[in-house]
Amino acid sequence: MGIIKKVAQNIIVKTELTITVDRLLKESKFTFNFFFLLTVSAVIATIGLLNNNTAVIIGAMIIAPLLTPLLCLSMGVMAMKKKMIVYGVSSLFFGSAVGVATAYLTTALLGRTALPLEVIDLYTVHQFEFILIAFLTGMAGAFSSLNPKRSEQLIGVAIAVALIPPLSFAGISLALSEQQLFQDSIILFTLSILSTSLGAMVVYAAHFVRNQLDASEVKVETK
Repeated sequence: MGIIKKVAQNIIVKTELTITVDRLLKESKFTFNFFFLLTVSAVIATIGLLNNNTAVIIGAMIIAPLLTPLLCLSMGVMAMKKKMIVYGVSSLFFGSAVGVATAYLTTALLGRTALPLEVIDLYTVHQFEFILIAFLTGMAGAFSSLNPKRSEQLIGVAIAVALIPPLSFAGISLALSEQQLFQDSIILFTLSILSTSLGAMVVYAAHFVRNQLDASEVKVETK
């Protein structure tokens, strides 16, 4: 009975993993829905940053669809699936360009000429904290994606990842001709992506290793 139970558990795990892969691929495509949500979130984040309104910025982070491509890329690297890597990288690249461009245009249309000092300090002084948060939320996002019953937690993880504010900050900096702030925000965004991906890879790697060990255990017991 013990062997049958373990075999059944392995089948369930493999099925759940297949569902996770399919979902990540589907939600990582750079479709009109992805473009629309990203554009809206960038506009909201830009307005929130220009007015130093935390509640508005959080709203933008909930809408932004950037977490899924990151998870897709991370799993693709660990599982060596080229399609997942391509989807993740392409959506992140085009998504980043759209985010910066949208923030630039929004700032120009609003006719704003400066950023609040509190916002500048937040995105230029506390970069280490952002990187640490990105790593931990990458782990949380990967864990949630592997557990269908915990998928609703991805909303909270999406808030913590906070990728759209640095992109909007970059667009605002360009519109205000602040080259140094633009460079700082791009560096922060890049480091956040790398840290989030690394955190997700750690969890996916542990998951794959655990599955391999469980499968090996079943083979040994059936001999």
